[in-house]
Amino acid sequence: MSCDESDALREQGMASLYEQFEMQYEDEFIINRIDKFYESNPEIVKSPLQNLADSKTLFEIRHYTSAFLHAVISIEVGIKSVVLKPILYSLAIDDKAGHLLYNQTFKQKSLESIDKFYYELLEEITDIDFKSKTRENSSQTIWKEWSELQKLRNNILHLGISVEEPDAKKAISMASYVCDEIIPHILDKFLMHIENGGIKDGNRELMLSLEKFKINKA
Repeated sequence: MSCDESDALREQGMASLYEQFEMQYEDEFIINRIDKFYESNPEIVKSPLQNLADSKTLFEIRHYTSAFLHAVISIEVGIKSVVLKPILYSLAIDDKAGHLLYNQTFKQKSLESIDKFYYELLEEITDIDFKSKTRENSSQTIWKEWSELQKLRNNILHLGISVEEPDAKKAISMASYVCDEIIPHILDKFLMHIENGGIKDGNRELMLSLEKFKINKA
């Protein structure tokens, strides 16, 4: 079998899986699988949050290269573990199969190396087109920013280069966007929110309403 034939078959398989996800996304079973993942792994959000916090601390003492690396780790772990991993688990028959699927699919891959299929799933859930949307005060798309940060991270690790304040600041800004915007937005859809470094029941709108009720009652 030629490479072209193999690639074509792979694309067909991915397209079929995507169609399956689209049909099942509104299905109660799939929603429950994702809910169960978050309920069983409430601390999965701690790593991206901690790496973001460490990055900011390192930035303040002008350790810009280290700050940059921790920010990129926050982005990668946040997207892969907190956002994409539950989707994979929802497509698997059980947690063991989900774990195997995650490890084989992209556990050791960078964001730019992950198959576009999974970003299509991500866009389906978030309603965000990462290849066209830009963050506030940025002229680059989210995807372009991710790609450039990834390339710079690789140069740091493989070529031993250092980065200066602007690059570290940009990485922290993107990591903050992932942790403060993308992840909470997805958790809202599954009636979850981040509280005290963990994932808990109730979306942000509900939590805000309860807080207002407590204040008014007091």
